[in-house]
Amino acid sequence: MAEAAAAAGGTGLGAGASYGSAADRDRDPDPDRAGRRLRVLSGHLLGRPREALSTNECKARRAASAATAAPTATPAAQESGTIPKKRQEVMKWNGWGYNDSKFIFNKKGQIELTGKRYPLSGMGLPTFKEWIQNTLGVNVEHKTTSKASLNPSDTPPSVVNEDFLHDLKETNISYSQEADDRVFRAHGHCLHEIFLLREGMFERIPDIVLWPTCHDDVVKIVNLACKYNLCIIPIGGGTSVSYGLMCPADETRTIISLDTSQMNRILWVDENNLTAHVEAGITGQELERQLKESGYCTGHEPDSLEFSTVGGWVSTRASGMKKNIYGNIEDL
Repeated sequence: MAEAAAAAGGTGLGAGASYGSAADRDRDPDPDRAGRRLRVLSGHLLGRPREALSTNECKARRAASAATAAPTATPAAQESGTIPKKRQEVMKWNGWGYNDSKFIFNKKGQIELTGKRYPLSGMGLPTFKEWIQNTLGVNVEHKTTSKASLNPSDTPPSVVNEDFLHDLKETNISYSQEADDRVFRAHGHCLHEIFLLREGMFERIPDIVLWPTCHDDVVKIVNLACKYNLCIIPIGGGTSVSYGLMCPADETRTIISLDTSQMNRILWVDENNLTAHVEAGITGQELERQLKESGYCTGHEPDSLEFSTVGGWVSTRASGMKKNIYGNIEDL
């Protein structure tokens, strides 16, 4: 439904464009935009051999995932563009990016990017410190302290419908009620959200995190949520700046965080009409890496490409640096 709505609705402005009167703003400069987007969508809906995972494949992926979150992210997961269940093992719990990547002052007093993930990692930036001081007026000696780690006792308790939990266990879908897993999925990356992480705590966070591994798992979760009148907040990469991941403070029902990160595969690529069917939880960088192996790309590069997911792009009608050539996500 999200794809259909995005494909059919709305208008967009090119870079630097602006409209004056209300009539101008309401006038679509591309009158066939809706029809064009629906034609794109219809191509994605064409049936393909092995378009969906079979029941046996779904069971195999679920068994590999186990019934609870893996205690530690594997080395492969830490190095790849996939998001592990235990995100906090790889990514900052109270900020943006990877745990091993941050700016420091090295022994020469120069700013340096730690880690090995980026071309600049391990390199000193000899003029950067002077530039931010003179251009931005930043006092590099000023320090602000924040909570060094998450204290589980400070987090709201998990309130889970016991009948739901009993039925959930029968599905073998992986889940967690641990405080750090729940807090990590209670926010996006708006300034206010990060400030709360560093200085306080959210009034309400998800009660349980679920990791479906295929479409059938999602259907089961939604059916159980309807059966027991529970809330579902889907999360992909968690890069949202729309407050869409924050839980309403007055919500008394069990809140499920449906984490799509384990649905991260390209199911098929149709080289005749240049379309691909991918699972919603695949990150932008992992999608590009896999497509590149076959000589293709999506042409969609939002600033959050490293961590944001295809499902997040569709649900937020994302745009990217190459939109003037390839279009926004609803055009793809």
